[in-house]
Amino acid sequence: MDLLYINGDYGSVFESQVLDLLESMNSLPGINLVLLLCGYRNKQEKEEILKRVKGISFDVKFFKVYPNYPLYNIFNSISIANVLAGCFIIEQTIVHIRGELLARLSLYPLKKAGIPVSNILVDVRGVTVEEITQYSKLSKALKKFKIKNSTSSTQFLAEFLHISVISESLRDYIHNNSGIPHEKIYVVPCLSGSSFVYNSLKRDIIRTKLGLNKEDHLFVFSSGSRSFWQKNEAIVTIADKGYKVLNLSHNKIIHCNIFNYFLDYKEMPDYLSAADIALLIRDQSIVNQVASPVKFSEYVCSGLPVISNGNVDMVTEYIKTTGNGLTLMNLHDLSNSDVIRLRAISREKISQEGISTFSVYKISREYYSIYQRMLIS
Repeated sequence: MDLLYINGDYGSVFESQVLDLLESMNSLPGINLVLLLCGYRNKQEKEEILKRVKGISFDVKFFKVYPNYPLYNIFNSISIANVLAGCFIIEQTIVHIRGELLARLSLYPLKKAGIPVSNILVDVRGVTVEEITQYSKLSKALKKFKIKNSTSSTQFLAEFLHISVISESLRDYIHNNSGIPHEKIYVVPCLSGSSFVYNSLKRDIIRTKLGLNKEDHLFVFSSGSRSFWQKNEAIVTIADKGYKVLNLSHNKIIHCNIFNYFLDYKEMPDYLSAADIALLIRDQSIVNQVASPVKFSEYVCSGLPVISNGNVDMVTEYIKTTGNGLTLMNLHDLSNSDVIRLRAISREKISQEGISTFSVYKISREYYSIYQRMLIS
């Protein structure tokens, strides 16, 4: 089979969730060709993407994407149609589309290019309508137009035969808002790149760089975006308790116990190995409830026990099932005995269990299995 992957959003997870996935897919013997159709908003963004895709093993074609407003839908469809015109389509071409809005705008161009609906997988990554409603800082008028476009796209999912989502809770949401039966919706969580694995040697190097000794408890909070649902300020509670905190985000927090870094994607695994416990603290919101946080996948594959405040369903369930973490509603309630217990869990054990669930190797093969079922359905 050939794989045509359509992505219209260049964000903080582009390298991990798109490039790493497609590199892994391209190594599978059952896939003859991988082609990424990658959207860009402006010249600067295209140049940044070109830097990221340098050296990859698959081909990339670009198309211009326009804002998420009804007025621009026709321009987006034309842009997609134009790039599809330069693609060689075979009978066993699978089209994997990242996002429901892009899927709605791509359907007619794909049909015109000879792709049957049965060969299209729509990959839904979250609840866009609620995300805009609760977290967007746009004016009421602009927000209204975005919500209209996103609501239509969610309802339009019923036009497709194959849907994938990132969590069981999101599957329930899609079922309730589009009427699609549960059994037609696949669940595939966000992946962790192959470099995210516990490394004791890198741990020692980074901890020496930070001036830490073996007894120091180092927490880590990582966020590749500035999303409003990220509770960065929560790490101050940990720092005030006397623990060291590695703040890997754009939001610099001045505190004697906080190390502030914003790292390149390739540097992340070393610093996660250096930490002892990870923090995943989010607002109580449907946006977070249905999420599969990329950072969580990276934490556990790096062998980190995770402290969560219980607002992400799949994280709460994973901690309950594996015991590799702690659900704590209020970080003020964290005790030293909790910290000691979490640090006593084998890093290798957590890493192995995380890799068996979230690694790019595992996730790419889950998608491949879905593609095979699509072709025989």
